[in-house]
Amino acid sequence: MIGPKKLLIMNLNGFLIRRVYYLDTRAIPEFRKADDKYGAFFLYKREFSEEFMKFCLERFEVGIWSSAQKYNIYGALRCAIGESMYKKLLFVWENTAIFTKSYDPEDSEDRELDPNGELCNYLRGVAEAEDVQSYVMDNPFGEAAITSSHPDWKFYSKVRYYQDGKRIRSFR
Repeated sequence: MIGPKKLLIMNLNGFLIRRVYYLDTRAIPEFRKADDKYGAFFLYKREFSEEFMKFCLERFEVGIWSSAQKYNIYGALRCAIGESMYKKLLFVWENTAIFTKSYDPEDSEDRELDPNGELCNYLRGVAEAEDVQSYVMDNPFGEAAITSSHPDWKFYSKVRYYQDGKRIRSFR
């Protein structure tokens, strides 16, 4: 027994599934048929998404974060993980984060959610850690933070200060 389950929050779109607006013809994968359609979106289920969710639910209390509208989330989750696992989620949040590379339905080499892969090995460590904050600090994983040493810092630093063409307060 590992002990009390820790909370794991993950993103829906770009992680478990790829949602593509049906009129955005440039974003629709050329060599992959959609797994489902819900509302105005084609849904592309990521390989191993159900197995990955089963792995996570055995070890964590799982919540889902998404920037999608509430009425679009259910269909996307049903496609990605199935109805039975959807009911086991602790919560589903709107507009409220494991950051890995974004899912590309045309990437036939994608093994990100493989239960025997790097991500699940990392999550095993998180599940067993006595101090999650220290574990994460000592074992960085996923996309690096965007800091002043990032090659695109000039672009991102402007985003921090401007919104809709107006200067907003600094985050420093």
